[in-house]
Amino acid sequence: MPGGVVQITVRHGNVVRRVEVPVNGTLTADTLGAAFLPPDSLPGVPLALLKEGALGVDAFLAQVLPVAVGTLSEGVAYGLIVGQDNSYVVHEREAQDLQKKVEELEAEVERLRRALEEARTVSKELEQEKEATEVEVKEEVERTTLKGSLGNPYVVRADGKGDAQSIREALELCCEGGHVHVQPGTYTETLQLPDKVHVFGDADAEGNLPWVTGADGDPPLLSRAVGTTIRRLQLRPTENGTVDAAIVTAGDLVVEECNLVGRIHISGGEVHLRRNRIHNSKAGGIFVHGPDVQATVEENDVAHNAHAGFFVSGGANPRVYKNIIHENMQVGVGVSKGGRGIFEDNDVWGNGFSGVQVKEDGDPVVRRNKIRDGQQAGVLVWKRGRGTFEENEISNNAFAGIEVREEGDPVVRGNRLFDGRHVGLLVHMEGRGTFEENEMWNHAKSGILVREQGHPVIYRNRIHDGLGSGILIVKEGKGEYRENEVWNNAEGGVEVYDHANPTVEGNRIHENHENGIFIGASGCGVFAGNDAWANALAGVEVREEGNPVVVGNRIHDNQENGVVVHMGGRGTFSNNDVWANEKSGFGVQNGGSVTARGNRIHDNKLVGITVMEGGSGSFEENDVWGNNEAEICLGGKPCNVVVQRNVIHDGKRSIWFEEDGYAQDAILHENTIFGYNNASQLQIP
Repeated sequence: MPGGVVQITVRHGNVVRRVEVPVNGTLTADTLGAAFLPPDSLPGVPLALLKEGALGVDAFLAQVLPVAVGTLSEGVAYGLIVGQDNSYVVHEREAQDLQKKVEELEAEVERLRRALEEARTVSKELEQEKEATEVEVKEEVERTTLKGSLGNPYVVRADGKGDAQSIREALELCCEGGHVHVQPGTYTETLQLPDKVHVFGDADAEGNLPWVTGADGDPPLLSRAVGTTIRRLQLRPTENGTVDAAIVTAGDLVVEECNLVGRIHISGGEVHLRRNRIHNSKAGGIFVHGPDVQATVEENDVAHNAHAGFFVSGGANPRVYKNIIHENMQVGVGVSKGGRGIFEDNDVWGNGFSGVQVKEDGDPVVRRNKIRDGQQAGVLVWKRGRGTFEENEISNNAFAGIEVREEGDPVVRGNRLFDGRHVGLLVHMEGRGTFEENEMWNHAKSGILVREQGHPVIYRNRIHDGLGSGILIVKEGKGEYRENEVWNNAEGGVEVYDHANPTVEGNRIHENHENGIFIGASGCGVFAGNDAWANALAGVEVREEGNPVVVGNRIHDNQENGVVVHMGGRGTFSNNDVWANEKSGFGVQNGGSVTARGNRIHDNKLVGITVMEGGSGSFEENDVWGNNEAEICLGGKPCNVVVQRNVIHDGKRSIWFEEDGYAQDAILHENTIFGYNNASQLQIP
C-alpha cells in the first residue's frame, strides 16, 4: 500500500468513516476524533474498525467493543493493541478468532432485526383479532338483547298477554335471525315461515306443549324458507282437512322434538328431522319424493300411521338413521319409483305389511337395522326393486324373513335371519338376487325356499337349526348354490323336487335330520363338489322321477346309504367318493335306475353297490373296495344292470348274487377283481 499507510474503516453507531494510519504507527483518540469521534469517547464506547479480512486481538476486545480490524499490506493480517496512553497501535497478529466474533455479532444483529419484524407482524395480527372480537361482542350483545333475539324473543300467548296472540303475528314482527317462543295453548293457523327465523314451543308445568292446527283445511306448516328451525311444537291437521301436518317444498328447515299427528310431506329443499314423534296419520308418516330433496331423518319415533311409516319415491335419496318405525298399518319403510336412500341402525318392528318393501326400481342401502315382528315378510323386494341389504338382523316375522319376487334383484350380504315364523328366505315368481355370507337359523319352515322360476345366487351362507329343510327348491325353482354350509336342520339339508333345476356346488351339508341331499318328484339339477356327511338318512336320495347329475362329491359317514335311488328315481353319478356310510355306498331298488361311472366306493358298513327289487342301471369304471359285506350285491327279478370295467378288490365278497333272484338279467363284463381269499370271486347262494 503506498506510503506505508493503512486505511481503516471505523463504525460508531450508524456512522462509518475511513482513517489512515502509518504502518506500525499509533491510532489515538485524536486520530479518530479527526474522523468523527469526540476525544472522550475512547476507550469504553462501542467502536468497530472493520475491513475485508480476518483479524483478532483478545486484549483489544477486552477494552474496545465490539471489534477493531486493520490491514497494512495484502495478505498480512494486523490487529490493534491498547497502549498505556490509551493509544491504539497497529500490530501484526493472528486474527481468526476476532473475525469469527465479528460474524457472530453480525448474525445476532440479523436475528434481532428479524425478531423485530416478527414482533411487528404479531402485533398487527393481535390488533386485527381485537377488532374482530369487538365486532363479535357487539353482535352478541345485539343478539341477546334486541327484541326478537335469542335472549329476548317474541313471546306468543293465546290469551293475548304476550308480544303477539298468534304465531303468524310474531313472525311478521321478526327480522332475519329472529326467535319466537310459543306458550302452551291451541293455535288454529297455517304457518308460512320466513327465512332464518326460529320458532320454539315452551312447555307448561305439566309438560304440555303448544298445538298448532291448520286453518281452512290447510296443514299447520308450509315451508319454503331458508335457515329456519321448528322445535317442540305439536302439529296436526284439522279433522276434515288435509292428511299432512307439514309440507316442505323448498328451502332449508330443521324440525326437532316436535309431535306431528299427521304426515310430513317433503318434495324439495334440505330438511332435517330429529327426535320427533310422527304418528296416527291418516296416510303415511313421512313421505319423501323428488330428486331435489336432501333429507336427513334421525332418532324419530314413527308409529301407528295408516299407510307406510316412511316412504321414498321419485329419485329421492334421504339419509335415515337410528329411527324407531313401528306398528304402522302397512309397511314400515317403502322405497319405490327410483327412490334410494341410506337406512342405517333403525329399529323397524310390528308393522302390518313388510318391515321394508322395495319395488319399481327402488334401490336403497339398508344397513345394520333390526327388522322384526312384522305381520308379513321382514323385507320384500319385488316389481324390479333392487337394493343393498347388509348386516341387518331380521327376526320373528310372520312370513319370510326376506321375500324376493317379480324380478326383484337385491344384494343381500352379511345379514342374520333367525327365529322366523315361516322361511328365512323366499325367492319365487321370477325373483332373483345375490345372497352372500348371511346366517339363517331357527325358522319354522325352510331356511331358504326357492320356487316358481326363482333364480337366486346363494353363496357362502350358513343355514342351520331350522324346523324344515335347510334349502328347499321346488316348482321349477332354479338358482346357483355355492359354498354354503347347511347343517342340523329338522328335514333334509338340500331338497329339490317338482321340476326344480338348481346348480348346487361346493357346499358342506351335514348332520341334518333326514337326507343330506334329496331329489324327487321330477326334480333335477347339477350337484358338484359338495361334501355330504353325517346326515340321519342318506347322503343323497333320488326318487319319483328325480334325475340329477351328481359329480365329484364326497358322500360319507351318513346313517343309512351314501346314495339311494328308488321309486322311479334316476340320475347320473360320476367321480364321487362314497365311503364309510352305515349301509350301502350305492343302493338302487324299486324301479330306481342310475348311471354310475368313475366313482370310488369303499369302506361302507354293508355293501359297496346294491341293486335289488327291480333296480337297474349301469356301473362302469368304478373303484369298489373294502366294503364290509360285499363290494356288489345283485338280486331281484328283473335285475337289469350292467357292471363293466370296474375294479373290485380287497373286501369280504366281490360280487354277491342275492338268494331267490340270481340277477339273471345282469351283465358283468371286463371287471378286474382281486384281493380275495376265496376260490370263487363270484358268490351265488
